[in-house]
Amino acid sequence: MHFHYLHLYHTVTSEARAPWSFTAASSRSRLIEPNRVPFGVSSFEKSVEKSERTTEVGGSGEGDGAVVRPEMVSAPPNAGHRDGSLAIDIKMKAALTAKISQLVTIARGKHRDVRDFRSEWDPNGMKIVYLVACVCIAAVITPVLSQTRPVSNRPGRFLSLPNPQKCANRPKQFFYRGHNYFFSGHVPALANRKMDWLDGRNLCREYCMDLVSLETQEENNMIFRLIQQNDVPFIWTSGRLCDFKGCENRPDLEPKNIYGWFWSANREKMAPTSQVPSGWGYNPWSSTGHKKQRQPDNAEFDINGTTESCMSILNNVYNDGIAWHDVACYHEKPVVCEDSEELLNYVRSTNPGLRL
Repeated sequence: MHFHYLHLYHTVTSEARAPWSFTAASSRSRLIEPNRVPFGVSSFEKSVEKSERTTEVGGSGEGDGAVVRPEMVSAPPNAGHRDGSLAIDIKMKAALTAKISQLVTIARGKHRDVRDFRSEWDPNGMKIVYLVACVCIAAVITPVLSQTRPVSNRPGRFLSLPNPQKCANRPKQFFYRGHNYFFSGHVPALANRKMDWLDGRNLCREYCMDLVSLETQEENNMIFRLIQQNDVPFIWTSGRLCDFKGCENRPDLEPKNIYGWFWSANREKMAPTSQVPSGWGYNPWSSTGHKKQRQPDNAEFDINGTTESCMSILNNVYNDGIAWHDVACYHEKPVVCEDSEELLNYVRSTNPGLRL
């Protein structure tokens, strides 16, 4: 999502900036502003710009991109990785406990082998047991936990600039109102790839596109048909909750679960989640979810403290048909990418003669 104003080689505090606010930053700088505060007014922009030009934890970023807060898209320590259920993997925990017990037993056995050198109750001898056990346990816990949650080892994450050659050769699977689209599951090189929300944005951005923004009922119906006809379980959209730095002290965004959502690809505010959008014949947000409540419900926050800050379309996960849901941003899904006028214009201006 867009929510920061920064220069190309500056680090920033967050991965999303609210749409609806603009500064005089250069066109190149604007492209890598992941977190822009949405629907800002001129009197508010100055303070937002200042607050967002702060240093990212993990050091300064290098290269063509803006560093974002990894906690906004990384998995929490005990988050399950199943879409829909949000349940923590109990079997994984049980397997981990069994492994630890087994390793402690092995360590004690190793200690018996050195008893010729130490007395039965020598405390230094017992240190060997615990040292061996701790080393073994650490070796086992790391890969097991990595299976439970997708975590990036990078100190910061970058919002990608477009790749001119990829933009020129981007997949163009279908077309609507001047924009090309593609579904990652229908691109051979991407067919088996799923990604978290930020990586999904970056994949699209390399092609001068961004995650799809569903601003009209006709466009939404088009994507719903794609999901239905191809039995796609879920996809990411560019929908994002304005819950990062710069979104505070904004009465117009409260309560955030109703008024705080926007399309990060173009920084346009969404209609209130409790209402049928203007010009639509239905409310696209689901009437149910994990908590049996209308979406968005921020259900995962009650389970492990992770805010459901990103918007996904789920296919009948809760026996609710195809509908919009708020989802924690670390979950991995395929994506639908849509042409970005901003990125296409940037590449045109920096690569004259390139056919897009």
